[in-house]
Amino acid sequence: MLQDLFDGCLHIDPIEQTTDAVVQAPPPVPTCKGIVAFADADDRCISMLTAANIRRTVVARLFPAHAEQSGKRSTIAPLVRMIYYQCCYNDFAAALKYLHTARVLWPDEWRSMMSLPQLWFVKIDLSATWPNFSLTEKMNTAAARKMFGPFPTRKAAHRYITALRTAFALCHRPDLVDSPRKAAACPYLQMGTCPAPCVGNIARDTYHQQIEQAVAAAGGRYGDYAEPMRQEMMSCAADRQFERAALLKKRIEALGVLTDNDYAWTRDLSALAILHIDRWARVAPDGGKRRIQSYAGYLVVDGQIHCFEPFTTNAIAEFLNAAGGVLRASGNTGAPNATGENLALAASFLYRNNPPGIWIDCSAEESAHKTPPPEDVAARIQEKFTPVKTAGEGN
Repeated sequence: MLQDLFDGCLHIDPIEQTTDAVVQAPPPVPTCKGIVAFADADDRCISMLTAANIRRTVVARLFPAHAEQSGKRSTIAPLVRMIYYQCCYNDFAAALKYLHTARVLWPDEWRSMMSLPQLWFVKIDLSATWPNFSLTEKMNTAAARKMFGPFPTRKAAHRYITALRTAFALCHRPDLVDSPRKAAACPYLQMGTCPAPCVGNIARDTYHQQIEQAVAAAGGRYGDYAEPMRQEMMSCAADRQFERAALLKKRIEALGVLTDNDYAWTRDLSALAILHIDRWARVAPDGGKRRIQSYAGYLVVDGQIHCFEPFTTNAIAEFLNAAGGVLRASGNTGAPNATGENLALAASFLYRNNPPGIWIDCSAEESAHKTPPPEDVAARIQEKFTPVKTAGEGN
């Protein structure tokens, strides 16, 4: 099984275990970033690690005396008979390979082996009598249900719901909407900051129109509503309708919450599509001697992560055509909950302060999914991966 999961392997002689076995093996263990697994005589995986340098990690685990900091870690060397490795030239590829391999090797325990973030989502059932937004941990894109996310924390998701309810004058206590007697004690009803469907202050059709606007804003179209609200606020202030103007100001401020960095990647999950590009190995095109940088591309869509063949800057158009084909075939497929781990893996990179590589939003709004023009991608690759020369360096 292990041989099918990795591209390279090395047999370790239990009698002659030296660093030479790793460095001088035909071929030698590579020095790139990747995944390394150690197996015993029965080809059972003892340990699997992500490695910034595969060879250095192997030497450190098998020959701790040669490691820079051996510490008190116990050695696994007496048990190891095979070393399996997979070159991954960027952090995302290494994390993805580790995830896929762990799922196969430890189908029942792999979740406890990975530090994937807990994702939170916001859902709304449009078939409900009085639809409203609520918090959930599960991905479930049923026909009448809208799902939004991902969110980095539970607090961020809850704040998103509060902002939508405030900006579009929705009920803040949906648990009381069908209980007028209990709703009499609702503070939002008493303060007059709620449309009060619980006591019949708003028609159902009108409330559903406000829900439709809130759903559109939750999917990323909040800019469509900020300016009309601002114009109405100014008009109310000019007419000395100060109470109405103050209410509109509060709604505009709530709408502004949706622009926070916590929601930079929040979308309708059925439309969410993210293109990721990062470095790959240096290659020699057409068998030449001069090596140039190649890049790896990934597409997160429909709860899946699609990997494409590495490409050079001369083949960006071909890569985008392949990614565009996947996007055009995508849609609201009702991805099973198991694929939530794929989105969690992507989110663990998206919500870093400085995520590695390039991340491009290809999410669909009213038009179909589409990739950016090749020249735009080429410019972003040039900006991200070309070293900046400092004063004193050669031309």
